Amino acid sequence: MIKSKISLNAFLNADGVIEKSLIEFFYESGSDIDYFSPLIEEIQAVMLSHDEKTAEQIENKALYVINNSKLSAQSKILLLRVLFKAKCFSPALMKCLVRLLGEIKDNVCLKYWLLFDLSFMWIYHHNILYDEFWQEKKQLNEDYARELNLSWNPPVYDCSDNNRICVLVNVLDIRGTNLYISPIVRAVKNQGYNVDIICLSPKRYDSSMSFMKPFFAVNNQGIIPREELLNLYPEDIKLHYTFNDTMKNRQQDALDLICKINPYCILDFTDEQAPVSYYYSKSYPTIYFPIRKQGCSSSFFHKCVVWESGDSVQISPPAKEEQVIRLPLFKEYVKPFKKFIRTDYSIATDDVVVVSVGGRLVFETSNELLKSMCELLCYNNSIKWLIVGCSSFPYIECNYPDLITNRNIVLIDYETDLPGFFSICDIYLNPSRIGGGTTVAWAMQQGLAIVSPLNSSDATVHIGKRNAHANESDLVPYIEKLSSCNSLLTREKEKYRTIAEEWDINKFTDTFIPEMRDLAISFNT
Repeated sequence: MIKSKISLNAFLNADGVIEKSLIEFFYESGSDIDYFSPLIEEIQAVMLSHDEKTAEQIENKALYVINNSKLSAQSKILLLRVLFKAKCFSPALMKCLVRLLGEIKDNVCLKYWLLFDLSFMWIYHHNILYDEFWQEKKQLNEDYARELNLSWNPPVYDCSDNNRICVLVNVLDIRGTNLYISPIVRAVKNQGYNVDIICLSPKRYDSSMSFMKPFFAVNNQGIIPREELLNLYPEDIKLHYTFNDTMKNRQQDALDLICKINPYCILDFTDEQAPVSYYYSKSYPTIYFPIRKQGCSSSFFHKCVVWESGDSVQISPPAKEEQVIRLPLFKEYVKPFKKFIRTDYSIATDDVVVVSVGGRLVFETSNELLKSMCELLCYNNSIKWLIVGCSSFPYIECNYPDLITNRNIVLIDYETDLPGFFSICDIYLNPSRIGGGTTVAWAMQQGLAIVSPLNSSDATVHIGKRNAHANESDLVPYIEKLSSCNSLLTREKEKYRTIAEEWDINKFTDTFIPEMRDLAISFNT
């Protein structure tokens, strides 16, 4: 593959070289952002070295080009994408990206994939958000929905004698998503409702739709076989897919399906990836269930679920307090299906095993936490750290390669049976991050001690604020304390297992069904 010859020095100092390179991308790259990999690697090196002065120069130069050049909006978005991949991004650049997305007109396929990327970017780098982000992103989605100009003529809503529930998901082939949704769907069905599930976007990427490949295109990790998928849902729950040839037509098909079902209520599990919620939320009571983070969605809804575990939960925009449905937390127990052996990972019987899980850990884990944990491992050989979801970890490989060579740290690309894998672990280390709630819940169910800070919202809602550490800097010292006191570690393990045993699907339905009925009645009037 041809690579751009632009260097960081030229990027910062040579007039016109950025503009020239961005234009060349459209003719020489095959839509692959790795065309800029030499420049991306140079910028990444700056960020890893904490060279704040050079990082500021890079950002200022990018802002200057964006605000003063005559490049197209697509070219400027490409520049921002280069910086994002190089991990040199900021709220100011994010604000530019949102503004530029609004300038994309008359290309709904391209705009869909750019919005798709935007819905993931803040998860990987949550420090790039700015005050008006959610409001501006919601406006982007409304503008996009209007540009689609889809047909929407549903029957007049009538909740009487209607027992059909429409569940909307963005994907139906990801294991973690279905393990979260299926207990809720089955619980609703058991209350006497007929349930239809619509997958809004089964074709996640078509190379003809975008001038560059989506950054967050789906990989095969976590893909659930169809047989396993069907086992998660009773036979009388209908699964619907849309297979039309264009993104616009697939979204139209989804709206047509909703009209045909004419639901009593819509349960929306699409997170920020369903701009067409602008249409269906006008005509049907819509309850939003967060998949990735409590309270955050740029979609349109009437009520928003917040999971509670006895703690007060801060409501995040764009949800408003009056829209919140507070539900008791539950997680269905996931049974391990294979036996793991410590020796397969060079772990001794009496070692204390710390585990962290998530493909985003490379982006989300702070260097300060990594340094503190690695230094603990350097002088305490009886602690092992298993990192699942990362085949590579640049910070560790660059600064502490011996820990990987000597198997003090083991990088595991992917593991299907996490509940089973947790049987060889003792402590779940969860950094300041977004998401991760499901794996924390599984770890609790398998009796691991959880070490997590308050600002990891998905973990905190499972373990409770009283059990979270005030600061991330407290995590590693507590791991050291647990590893040196077996009785304390045993008590912590039992504490979290006991919390998990209290999760009950019946408590969920007893609260949720009346809330859904009240919404339907108020919507009808």
